[in-house]
Amino acid sequence: MSEAWHHDWLVQCLAAVPEQNQVVPPHPVVAHDEADWAALIRLAERHDVVPLLYHQLHQAGRGWGVTERVRGELRQAFLVNGARNALHYHELAPVLRALRTAGIPCLVLKGAHLAALVYSQPALRTMADIDLLVPVDALLPAGAVLRSLGYADAEDSTCGAVDETVMHLPRMFKPPGLGIEVHHTISRPQLPFCVDVEGLWQRARTVELAGESTQVLSPEDVLLYLCLHTASHARESQGLDLAPFLLGLKPLCDIVAMVRRHGPDLDWAAVRERATAWRAGRCVFLSLWLAQDLLGLEVPASVLESLRPADFADDWAELARKQIRLAGTEAPDADVLRTTFAPWMEWDKRRHTGERRGWLGVLFRALIPSRDQVDRRVTGAGPATAAPGQVSSYFFTRTWRWSVRIARMTGYALRHPWQTARYVRHIRNQMRLWNWLEDQR
Repeated sequence: MSEAWHHDWLVQCLAAVPEQNQVVPPHPVVAHDEADWAALIRLAERHDVVPLLYHQLHQAGRGWGVTERVRGELRQAFLVNGARNALHYHELAPVLRALRTAGIPCLVLKGAHLAALVYSQPALRTMADIDLLVPVDALLPAGAVLRSLGYADAEDSTCGAVDETVMHLPRMFKPPGLGIEVHHTISRPQLPFCVDVEGLWQRARTVELAGESTQVLSPEDVLLYLCLHTASHARESQGLDLAPFLLGLKPLCDIVAMVRRHGPDLDWAAVRERATAWRAGRCVFLSLWLAQDLLGLEVPASVLESLRPADFADDWAELARKQIRLAGTEAPDADVLRTTFAPWMEWDKRRHTGERRGWLGVLFRALIPSRDQVDRRVTGAGPATAAPGQVSSYFFTRTWRWSVRIARMTGYALRHPWQTARYVRHIRNQMRLWNWLEDQR
């Protein structure tokens, strides 16, 4: 079977409501063999939903042709994730206690919150790290508390200041546990969203997590956060960090679990109002729409209709679906493509997501920076600080480097036209979708 068929199969497994035993294959008349099951498991691994797949199939019973080998493999992954999460919560408890003792307010974000309090079992939700939110003025003190507990970042460096473009401290580790990221906001400052961080703290709820009293976001804020994370925060894709929906099905499953857990109590009017106030209406709409379209999430029609952008069309929906299907994939020559096409990628990124001068204007500015930019790059200071000789040397070096880069791109494109075309199409699709998502009309 094709990968698209297996993707549809996985989506239908995840979309089922286990309590109603609704798990059915997309083509019931087709007998699934070991190769199909192996492909399905590999796809679930890519989307990081293997424990959830096991739960869905287990709830469906034994009438769907799951072999004992497949069932055993999925069960093993489910149990391992449950044990791993138990260790993570054991690791989290002293951190929460230490922060409370230091008088640092703390909110537990994302995975650690969802696995314990939203999903029916902690083993259903995998965690890549533990995310905590503290006030911005407590970011460095929180890092110091973690260091006192034996945590260190990859470089074992000590951050002495917080830059305005920083969303969180460097991830800190204490082997063999997960990394911990301490945030002061839930959206990267470079993105065009206006998250009301003060409001997040005012609406926070006190819960017991990992055996400790702590705080989590309100259900409405969690849902908004998940939608933002789904649409705008993805692992790097072929060198591009603005890769909407490339986290795949896992964050959509989070959205579904959140709505099913808090559905009757969710204040949908507040969700709609905050999405607009945060300038994130398109991200929230498309994330909810995809969760409904792919996973059967029930969202009030009035909510989706009020969030629906006037220019929403099937093209945007299909582009988002394609992004989700690409989750976890990587071109065989991705490293070469990243290195070779980095200059073009940066130019195309500016053209689609930043400067609105048209492609000729952006290309001109990329090749010939302003005098102010030259002075800052040469001396690190303001205008008129670089000597004429420094400026000439800078432009000579810059011209040489651009010539080498253009020659490298051209040479690769001539030798590998299909790989180049695929890469260009991949990046442009991402940029088109991101440009639409951040449009504030």
